[in-house]
Amino acid sequence: MQQVLLVLLQSLRAGRVKDVQNLDKYVFGICRNASMDMRRGTIRARRIAEQSAVAAPPEGYEPSATLDAAHLDRCLERLDARARGVVLATFVDDRDTQEVGRSMGLSAGNVRVIRHRALAQLQLCMQPSEL
Repeated sequence: MQQVLLVLLQSLRAGRVKDVQNLDKYVFGICRNASMDMRRGTIRARRIAEQSAVAAPPEGYEPSATLDAAHLDRCLERLDARARGVVLATFVDDRDTQEVGRSMGLSAGNVRVIRHRALAQLQLCMQPSEL
């Protein structure tokens, strides 16, 4: 909604709206274009994720035989509540960045930063030296 209003205001200021009587049609056009842009972004992100999922693991990668779930739980408990919520919503609930951000009152960019930092903390915590 904010994006649509911003585009509308910019169009009005730039004089691109010729007939103010048909402003409703102009707004519907902006909404249609904005939703198509969001849909294209979602499709592109899904395609990139699918391509990444089928990519071969990096050379030298050896998966661990077993995952110490108890140790992972302890590492998750070390995270602050917001970071833990982002990680669980992303990987357990399988929700995308936009969804997580809306539910937690955060921007999508903030969710990505929180998730990135939380995963770095988890990776350090899961190292064998910290067992």
